[in-house]
Amino acid sequence: MLITRTQLTIALALSTVVFSSPYRGSAAQAEMTQRNKKPIGLAKTEKANAELEKEVNAKIATNGELKAAKLIVSADVTKNEITLRGTVTSDSMRSKAVELAKSAQAGVLVNDQIKVQAIAAPDTSAAAPSR
Repeated sequence: MLITRTQLTIALALSTVVFSSPYRGSAAQAEMTQRNKKPIGLAKTEKANAELEKEVNAKIATNGELKAAKLIVSADVTKNEITLRGTVTSDSMRSKAVELAKSAQAGVLVNDQIKVQAIAAPDTSAAAPSR
């Protein structure tokens, strides 16, 4: 196998960069890598939050009782977290809301701030007097 002069020059240049780089395996390399990472833009984060909130709201809307509860959904994709707020009438509704929120995105954390307040039964002791 014959190697041309150009191929040899390229091979030597690449090996020099790879093996003699002052940044190879050093703290300086880690710093350069960190500087080259671009932060997520605020607009992109807000859009991603809105999309996740929309997805969770759509899942909650599939359950009539939860839809009527009008839960407040907040998403924070930077924390991979969904916060649920509001009031429902039972623990099973609360659990269902959390389950639906978790199903919106794999691995998402759900911050459950839902309050359970049972519906008060009507007071029957004040019935009309009998004649």
